[in-house]
Amino acid sequence: GLLALLLFYYLFLGPAFADLIQAGQDIQSAIDSAQAGDIIAVGPGTYRSITIDRPLTLIGEGRPVLDATLQNPAVVVKSDGVTIEGFEIYGVGKDTTAKFEYYMENREAARGQRLDMPNSAIVVEGSGFAIKNSSIYRAQAGVYALDTEGITLQDSTLDGCDTGLFLRGGRGLNVSGCSILNCRKYGLDIEWSSDIVVKNNRIINNSNVGILLREGEWAEMDDNLISECAFGLSLWNASYNQVRRNQLGHNYYGILVTNGSSYNNITDNLLIDNSRGEIIPGFGIGLSLQENSSHNLVIGNVARGNYNGLEISKGCQF
Repeated sequence: GLLALLLFYYLFLGPAFADLIQAGQDIQSAIDSAQAGDIIAVGPGTYRSITIDRPLTLIGEGRPVLDATLQNPAVVVKSDGVTIEGFEIYGVGKDTTAKFEYYMENREAARGQRLDMPNSAIVVEGSGFAIKNSSIYRAQAGVYALDTEGITLQDSTLDGCDTGLFLRGGRGLNVSGCSILNCRKYGLDIEWSSDIVVKNNRIINNSNVGILLREGEWAEMDDNLISECAFGLSLWNASYNQVRRNQLGHNYYGILVTNGSSYNNITDNLLIDNSRGEIIPGFGIGLSLQENSSHNLVIGNVARGNYNGLEISKGCQF
């Protein structure tokens, strides 16, 4: 029934050139034989790493599993216009010793490679990538992207990674309706990027920062629930951004604006019970502006039950 609906959709409403392909037991062979714009349906099962080098849509039926191995991501996206929907994707955590031993035993695997790359579930090298209704678990980086445009994460889960999503030098990120949980460093680590939308997400129990925007601008971060992080939402030398209607509770800092972050609008946020006694007894701040972060508009926020509601320090003006 699902295949019939997909076939109807793509034949009558989608691109005229799209074909529907049943992957069978070898997804890579189906990818290699597909034409640009095709839809590949993948049935239940566990599959090895794949590389997508042309614009395709992969749709999982019955939550098929894609497994990464050490230094081999579950998915490498080398084309623009790729969509993945309906998968369970398992990564590999950080293991410096195992990584060293891997490359000592596989010298050719290191040739031409960046050896500082983390173990990632998905590596994105093309623009216009979307992952929908999927789950990513236990990777050093759930989604890893450099200098890419138009990445979408929608209705998906990132759970138990070191960093859920790492984006550097990108433009046009959209994260909506996602659950980003139990990451050991960052839920979302967004650096030197612009035109960002992060809306309606649950970002909970990420040990360091729920959302870090470093050296970024023109972001809209609205209507997120951010809880049980050391730093809920942090702007680090980030300017011209909107932070609106978020609920931040039980963090060490609810919102931290620091290191020259300026011309941001921080409006209508709810900052509740931000006090983490297990880190420093009797300390927690709802909203903190620090380190020459000036010309910010802070209006309509509610701070309740924090150890300190509002902190403004170290050269902040206007």
